[in-house]
Amino acid sequence: MVDTGKITDKAAQAATQAAAVAAPLAGLAAGTATAVAGKAAGAASKAAGAAKPLAGKAASTATAAAGKAVGTATAAAGKAAGAVGKAAGTASAAAGKAAEAAKPLAGKATEAATSAAGKATEAATSVTGKATEAATSVTGKAAGAASKATEAAAPLVSKAGEAAAQGVSAAAESIDKVTGGVASGPISAVASKVSDTLDPDSELPTGS
Repeated sequence: MVDTGKITDKAAQAATQAAAVAAPLAGLAAGTATAVAGKAAGAASKAAGAAKPLAGKAASTATAAAGKAVGTATAAAGKAAGAVGKAAGTASAAAGKAAEAAKPLAGKATEAATSAAGKATEAATSVTGKATEAATSVTGKAAGAASKATEAAAPLVSKAGEAAAQGVSAAAESIDKVTGGVASGPISAVASKVSDTLDPDSELPTGS
């Protein structure tokens, strides 16, 4: 049979020996870790101390750069404003000169228009006068022609009256012979009216 008591005792002895060996090793490891942590903390502290001046310098540099940029932008804005002011002044002066230069031209244009209007009025007056003269001349000529036509027609009217009166007288004589003088009175009256109508100054011819 196996003696379990002996085996247990040996295991206990081995564990004791292992613990005895492990205890110094654990102490060494703990010491080493502590030393390494201390060294790391020191290095970090040194790095932080070294970084503070650099951070300050970087902040100062950035502030200075920002100030210079603001100054440059302000100067540029001032120059631009000055340029705009100069351009506005130049444009105003040019506009004034243009207005002054245009004044004589406007006066000349007004004079030319006035002159042209006067000439047009004179031409219209002349044309109107000539037209009036021509119309007067034509009217006078027409009146003269009408007067001449009236004068030329007067003898013809007179002759027509005489011929009509003679015709009425001849008819009256013929009717008087046929009727034995019964209708001579009315016929003579008609003949007198015809003669007076065509030629009031004529006398009714009498038949033999």
